[in-house]
Amino acid sequence: MKKTKILLSIIALMGLSSCDLSTYDIPKPNDTNLEFWITEKVTSDKLESLSIVPGVIGNDVYLGSDYSLNDDGILHSMPTFYVAYRLTDVQDEEFKIVTYIEITDPAVTFYGISINSTSEEIENAMTKQKFKVSYNSQGYINASKKSANFAFYNNSIRITTTSL
Repeated sequence: MKKTKILLSIIALMGLSSCDLSTYDIPKPNDTNLEFWITEKVTSDKLESLSIVPGVIGNDVYLGSDYSLNDDGILHSMPTFYVAYRLTDVQDEEFKIVTYIEITDPAVTFYGISINSTSEEIENAMTKQKFKVSYNSQGYINASKKSANFAFYNNSIRITTTSL
């Protein structure tokens, strides 16, 4: 009995250290034109066609492959419309995890909505996907499920995870 308890403890610790995303994974919708989804594992070969955003401290931020930085001579600035992905390194793994997505491009959709969708359309779509929907003090929509949070602003959508 004692050996069984020790073995179960070791297995539990191994599961924690291997970064099992299944406990907070939100499946990527079939109707999205995003390249990556929140908590998706991304290998370095998938990053070759993306532009890295310079000057970001901490984790790497990449623009989606359809976007490029504006060259302002000395500085590079973000384009008007873009999708940016923040990728977090996973210790002892050969992949990164998408921990943040910022969308300003109205052509990007998921769950049948975009930044041009009405509050009612957003609330209906996110409720249909079983997200908890609320409004913040400025009237913007927040939708959360497991460890994912979707914040809908006037000109952007920010998708984050809190589990990594």
